[in-house]
Amino acid sequence: MASISLKKIISKPKALGVISQLIDAIDTAVQIEDIHGKLLLDNPRKIPILGRCNLANKYPVEARGQVIGWVKGDQKAIAIKELLNYLANQELEKKDLGSAILDQYREINLLYRVSERIPSCLELSAIAQLFLDEARRLIPGDCGSVLLINSETEQLDIISAFGKQYNPTEFFQLSNSNTKNGLGIGKADIVNQVQDDPRFIASVKSINSLVCAPLKTQKGLLGLINFCSEKPVNYTAQDLKFLTILGAPSRTAS
Repeated sequence: MASISLKKIISKPKALGVISQLIDAIDTAVQIEDIHGKLLLDNPRKIPILGRCNLANKYPVEARGQVIGWVKGDQKAIAIKELLNYLANQELEKKDLGSAILDQYREINLLYRVSERIPSCLELSAIAQLFLDEARRLIPGDCGSVLLINSETEQLDIISAFGKQYNPTEFFQLSNSNTKNGLGIGKADIVNQVQDDPRFIASVKSINSLVCAPLKTQKGLLGLINFCSEKPVNYTAQDLKFLTILGAPSRTAS
């Protein structure tokens, strides 16, 4: 969930005006605190009453179930809490919309850059390196690689890679689905806790998080692109989408 600050919410003139009007209307003592207990807003005329407040008079301000602050007061103060809950969730919706627009821009920009550069790539290795370079602009990772199916050996070959040396062929399988020994290369996937996943052997336990997507041509499956992190990283559906865009048939050489 996007981060949100109760202090920023109540500092907006319109929001502060509505909050102040409601405090006056319910005619009771109210204090608003951030998640750490720092005072953000009070009603000075009513402060003496607050001296008799106890923990039972402390109400959480929540945004999608996450506590972002507190309202102190008697039962009338619940109305202030509900108002702040509403304002906080409205703010999150605005952030979500902004993030979605930004992600769409990044997707379009990714498509444009790849489409512009791919005609100059005469070899598969150059295309693979292009994909890794572009993905690194958008996706975190200590290492990554592009694996292609070798039709002669029926094995996966590393065509291009970056970061610390490791052997991804040990945990990607030549199948369209996952197996008990690893991930099938025909399936896009996110594994944010590799160390707790029984499909991964001990030799790759240094990897904490992984995201991968298949590379396809119009004729079928060509290979796979993957990003890994030694540190815990929460790879997202958007990260997976970026890789999937790169691996789409229209952008992979046949």
